[in-house]
Amino acid sequence: MKGLEDIDLDFKNVSEEGFLSLSECFTKYTSIKHLGLCFEHSNITDEGMELFGQNLKRIKPLQSIHFGFPGCQRITDIGVIYLREGLEKHTSLASINLNFMDCPNITNTSTETIVHIFKNPLSLQHLILNFCRNNEINHRGIRRLYRGIEELASSLQSLHLGFLNMKINSQDSDDGEDGEDGEDGEGGEDSEGSEDNQYFDAGEALGHVLTKLTVLKSISLNVSGCNDVYMCNIMGYLQEPLTSLKFLQSVSFDFSNIEMILDNEEGNFVELLEQLTSIQNLSVSFENYDEYIEEIADCLTKFTSLQSIALDFTNRYGISEESQAKLRQVLDKLPQLKRCSVKC
Repeated sequence: MKGLEDIDLDFKNVSEEGFLSLSECFTKYTSIKHLGLCFEHSNITDEGMELFGQNLKRIKPLQSIHFGFPGCQRITDIGVIYLREGLEKHTSLASINLNFMDCPNITNTSTETIVHIFKNPLSLQHLILNFCRNNEINHRGIRRLYRGIEELASSLQSLHLGFLNMKINSQDSDDGEDGEDGEDGEGGEDSEGSEDNQYFDAGEALGHVLTKLTVLKSISLNVSGCNDVYMCNIMGYLQEPLTSLKFLQSVSFDFSNIEMILDNEEGNFVELLEQLTSIQNLSVSFENYDEYIEEIADCLTKFTSLQSIALDFTNRYGISEESQAKLRQVLDKLPQLKRCSVKC
């Protein structure tokens, strides 16, 4: 196995000793290009992350990483710093996938550390960040992530963000925590009294970021359950930026369990779909009303390049047989469609 290049391993309920033994063994392989390790609900501490970081320093520079720590409740912001230190020499990374879902001790402080991680590579192309169900990261941390992502404009081709059930918006005054953002050298953007400190709209901010990512080919966003102020407007804010992305091929949005997201003054899902007719892959989940199925079906007739579609309509009242029949009829006629999944 001396020529081993790709490693992907998933574990659950691993002890810290097991975690360290596994990370140690990979230092023996000199040909690894991709390293994927997931330790779900494992007993990993910051001390373990420190040794993991030291082992990463001993590995030949990687091209791709996928590190998952979902449900690892003992990892804190200090552990994320050790991870960053371990990845400093890996400047050839083209793909970074970090999963901190259900990590209650990962806070806004770690978002700045993670920005340093994904800004370190010379030409990052793929970025996946998962903070789903993390109540300690809010609009302040998301703002920092967005600013860092903007700086990847010349190289980033795919962006996947997981914010399920997070409080990522705010309309109350800043309590001063963002003062540390001044180190970014943005000329006091977060200074006291600025509009940015008075409220933060994650949907509007994401739209702004997308306008910067001119070579983006794939976007995935999971904001299911994010029922904070302004979230119902996110579709409206994404319409124009998505139109500007000339190379966009794949779109995946999870808007489920967000109240009033279809009918609002900023736009609705059908209007958003109309900006995506040239893409090849579409996956969307959202709270649906039966009346919109036929409108969605009419819009999908324009998706002549679509090769893959996955629609998940969360509807507590059910979808009428007439609406289902029309949607099925439209999908049957799409000329390039190869893969189809619809849940009603």
